[in-house]
Order: sequence, then structure tokens, then C-alpha cells
Amino acid sequence: MILLAGPLLASSTAALGDRLGISRGFAGLVLLAVTTSLPEAAVTTASVRRESYDLAVGNLLGSNCFNMAALVPLEIANGGRSILADAGPEMLVGGLFGVLLTGLAMLGVLDHAERTRRGIELAPLLAVLTYVFGLVLSYRGQG
Repeated sequence: MILLAGPLLASSTAALGDRLGISRGFAGLVLLAVTTSLPEAAVTTASVRRESYDLAVGNLLGSNCFNMAALVPLEIANGGRSILADAGPEMLVGGLFGVLLTGLAMLGVLDHAERTRRGIELAPLLAVLTYVFGLVLSYRGQG
């Protein structure tokens, strides 16, 4: 189903980005990423509700690692031309913040101390703020 829906989802996102006046890269970074991450969000939410926190973190980080590893076969399938070299500046910023957020998640896993401020752990709050900052920079970096 994913192989059939993928091209339609990609072309729909590109058309929506054009209509909204944003670059196709930024549309993919935000709209397509949110759409394709909904299954992971559902599994992660169900895992947290069942107090299976290892499963929730594993789902999020595993999905992220799989997406990064998918770049290798895509480069090969592209006939030797680098897809990363043709990406716009917003994708560079988005990729940088993706790696940074993965690192923050890893630090959160390594730091088992639960320091909260008004019921909110600082690591997830920092991750959300970093994500928003990365989106703003990506939006400004549109070509």
C-alpha cells in the first residue's frame, strides 16, 4: 500500500506546497513528514499509555534511523546523482536539526534523572523548542 500511495502523496505534497507558496523541500520537511509520521505517533502514544516506554522510544528512534538509512538505496536508485547535492538549503537545516534532535533524544535516554519543572521534563521541552527553532530556520532558508 505504501508503494502505491507514496507517489500520490509526494505529488500532492508538492502541489500543496506550490499553492501555499512554500518550497517543495519545506513542504516535504513539514507536511509530508507529519503525514508519514502519524502511524509512528499512534504506536508511540499507545505504548506510552501501556507504560511501555522502551517500545515508545525504540519506535521513534528506530523510525528515524530507518529513514536515514533509506538514503543509501535512494542514492543508488538515482543513477549515481546525489539527491542530497540537489536538495535546497532548507533541507540542509532540516537534516542538521534532525540529527541534533536525535542526539537530544539519546541524551534523554542516557540521563535517567527525572528533573521536572512544573510537571514538564526539561529534555522533551528542549527538544520541542529546538524543533520549532529548526522549522523557523528551515522556512527562512527556502530557496
